[in-house]
Parts: sequence; structure tokens; C-alpha cells
Amino acid sequence: MFNRKVSASKPATILILDRYNMKTKYILYIIILLGTSCRSNKSLVTNYLKAKNECNFDSMSKLLNENYYEQFLDDSILEIKNLDHLKDFTEWGCIMSSNVEMKNISSSKTKVKTIEQHTNLIDSILNRNPRVFQITYYIENNKIKYSRIDTLSGYRKNALQGKLALDKFKSFVLKNSIDDGNGIEKEDAVKLKNALLYYQNTVINNSNK
Repeated sequence: MFNRKVSASKPATILILDRYNMKTKYILYIIILLGTSCRSNKSLVTNYLKAKNECNFDSMSKLLNENYYEQFLDDSILEIKNLDHLKDFTEWGCIMSSNVEMKNISSSKTKVKTIEQHTNLIDSILNRNPRVFQITYYIENNKIKYSRIDTLSGYRKNALQGKLALDKFKSFVLKNSIDDGNGIEKEDAVKLKNALLYYQNTVINNSNK
């Protein structure tokens, strides 16, 4: 006789499943968000290193915080003090055929870690082993805020071998009163490059005959 309202409430089992599904969706959303962020951070660092190898400072600077710097983990001295310092070093590296080869990369929401092999004309002419570093890039607001450089196993042995080769070259230029540059300006790089090529032609090539 009377119309009874049918309860629209869901059974408890369905409610539990709904809550479980919402929780699962939320977790998946966070995972996707973090994954997107990690991929974006990896691309940021990859593009930075690509621009660095191309000696394109304008492209590099667009990916960096205006107060960007680089520092060794075990050293209080800054390797790169600021963007002006980085620009000078980039120009020096371009003349000296500097190159960075990325061996490995991993990322989180705020950091990107790489294993990088660094070489330049000094290494190729003096037959020095490539220098390999673990570098952590700290990301903030889609830009690289700063980076910290760490050495890997075997670094000291390679550094010693490299120092011995460099000392022989330095002794040669000193003995022959050759200006090999003494800084990271472009003019210094040109002088160093010319001194290295002269050393290669007069010492290294002759010793290999």
C-alpha cells in the first residue's frame, strides 16, 4: 500500500572495494607523477651535457639556476663558482676538445646521479686515462640548482699517472721557455693547445720512432 524507498547504500563489500580502488588509483597517480618527474629530470641533465659537448653556453645556461655552482664532495673549494666562471671554462673546454660521455644515469624527484667520463686534448696527447666521476645534480623548479662531484674507485691511481705525464710536459715547456697558458681564458687554452701540439711533434712522436 505504501511506497517504500529502497536504500541506495552499497553493500559493505563494494564500499571496501571502492575505497581500495581509490587508494590504488592514488598510489598509481603518485607513481606516474614521480615517474614523469624523474624522466623530466633525466632529460634536463642529458640536454645539459649535450649542450656542454656542443660548447653551447646559451643552451646550458637556460637549464641552470642563476646561482649554479659545482663542488667536489671532499673539497671546500668550488670547481665552478658561478655562471660567468662556467662560461669561461666552457670556452676553454671547447678549444681543448673537452668531452663528457655519460656512462650511467638515475634520478629521483629532486636529484639526478650520473657516472661521467671526462676527456680533453691533454688526455689524448699525453696519453692520460679518462677521468671518471659520479656527479649528483640537484634539481629545483625544473632547473639544475647545483652539482656535487665525487670520485670513484681507481681515481687516485689514474690521477697519479696523469700527474706524471703532465709533469713531463710542464718540465719541457719550462726548459724551452714556452708559454702554455696559466688560466681558463680562451687565450690560455690556445696557448696550451699549441704547446701540447708542439710537445707531441717534438717529443712524443720522436720517442715512438
